[in-house]
Amino acid sequence: MNRKIAAILALGLGVIFGIVSCSNSGRQTIEEEEVIAQLEQHRYRPQIIVVDEIKITEVLDYPPFEDVSLKLITENVRFRPGKNRMEFIVGKFFLGEQTAEESEMNTSINEGGQYLLLVDPITGNRSKYYAPNLEMELMLGPNYLASILVRSNNISLKGDSALQLYQIATESATAQKTAVEECKALYIDLVSPEPNQVFMGEQKILLDVVSNNMDWTKYNVKLKLDGKEVVLSNNNPYLIEGLTYGKHNVSIQLIDEGGKPVKSLLPTSKKYSFEISEDSGF
Repeated sequence: MNRKIAAILALGLGVIFGIVSCSNSGRQTIEEEEVIAQLEQHRYRPQIIVVDEIKITEVLDYPPFEDVSLKLITENVRFRPGKNRMEFIVGKFFLGEQTAEESEMNTSINEGGQYLLLVDPITGNRSKYYAPNLEMELMLGPNYLASILVRSNNISLKGDSALQLYQIATESATAQKTAVEECKALYIDLVSPEPNQVFMGEQKILLDVVSNNMDWTKYNVKLKLDGKEVVLSNNNPYLIEGLTYGKHNVSIQLIDEGGKPVKSLLPTSKKYSFEISEDSGF
């Protein structure tokens, strides 16, 4: 069982135990409404959203990977316009390995195993890597790079250290040093579905939103799926069922508490299309 869910269950049992003990001692009585309010604060039941024939179910039972770390090596490294060698330090996460429970959700599996996803937030260009040493093209001027650790079931790690957003300034090919700094701008994107991804057969569609520098008590994500809108209040993964075969459009937009689009240095909206094929792939 997920440690987070276990802790919440323990909290719920603790509250109930407190009611019994207080009632027995006569010192204090906690009303049933207060118990419900306390448990709702630490909700462990998945959110289920139904819009017409589409069912969207929140996924809660996944490891938090709180001790995983990811860092781009920048010391004594000079990045130039063009192709550059990059090296990341990945702690307590093994690229290329298969996630143990990857097939339990009946979603698309990344055959290469767990991966490092690098995304240009401006252009949307993305690439998967299975080793911490890689080669990447940089442009002249400021470059933005989102580095994301993703499991083979295409769920991105949600710990604070599992996503790093960098601003890399490549002034010229002859510059003596490169300014690389962590970017604090608000940023959201979709890890899954991928742009133009084709799902086979009866697979469930995984919706995985990744975010940077996000306070989820202040922001929400407006999800639009084939014109149908719902609001998500966190970046947990979701499973989508009930879609027909053929092409589908999905978009996300970061909104504030009042429902207005949020502006940032980087894009706060994304729009992709994907396809569900009748071909089972066998």
